Amino acid sequence: MGGDSAGGGLATAVALMARDRGGRALCFQYLGVPMLDNRMETASMRVFTDTTVWNRPIAEICWSHYLGGEGMSYAQRLVQAGVTTELHLYPGTFHGSAGLPGAAISQAMLAGVLDGLQRGLRVRSAA
Repeated sequence: MGGDSAGGGLATAVALMARDRGGRALCFQYLGVPMLDNRMETASMRVFTDTTVWNRPIAEICWSHYLGGEGMSYAQRLVQAGVTTELHLYPGTFHGSAGLPGAAISQAMLAGVLDGLQRGLRVRSAA
């Protein structure tokens, strides 16, 4: 189960719904820059107010359409629940910056995602 941005929020909702309704356990969850924190109190939401692609005013518009939970707090709760979890932070980047293919940080982010997916799926399939 996985997704990026709003898709990450939807993947989170489906995973929580499956858990709450006693559905099948997920073998792996990938959340790429999931849109989960409608409070917008993170440092990046205070700093990136006029970047292209994604910024606070755009986030406010999106959250006016749907509400949700929390991003890093969700990762912390997964760890507390005993779920193997990785959280990758890329200082200086903004939501959607991985879409800038020429930037070294974007390449590092993509490599991190692919590495995590390979390890996560390999670990789960061997169990």
